[in-house]
Amino acid sequence: MICFLKNNMFLNQIHRNNSLIFNGLFFLKKGGIFLGILGFSSYISCIRLRDMIKTKKQNSMIEIDLTGPQGNAFFLIGTANNLAKQLGLDTKKIQLEMMGGDYENLVKTFDKYFGKFVILYR
Repeated sequence: MICFLKNNMFLNQIHRNNSLIFNGLFFLKKGGIFLGILGFSSYISCIRLRDMIKTKKQNSMIEIDLTGPQGNAFFLIGTANNLAKQLGLDTKKIQLEMMGGDYENLVKTFDKYFGKFVILYR
């Protein structure tokens, strides 16, 4: 919890989350026990850290929409080559298997090798 001082105003009893301001004294409370006292007669506004700093939601999966430009067979083969190199797989074998049939075979082969890392949307 971060506290800021503003103005020189006198406050009576105010409860906020895990803190208590009483006659200008700031008490920090954790688990029902008051941990400390700060003595000043200033206005204190408290902001919880989790309200200030937001974490970025990370999606570890690559998403490919097969109905858009990323669904192009050449894009899928190129993406498969890049991923295979990064994972240390045999790129030629995967590429030949992907090109050995129709578009459905290409998508199934792509999903077989990279389904743990890529989400395919139809």
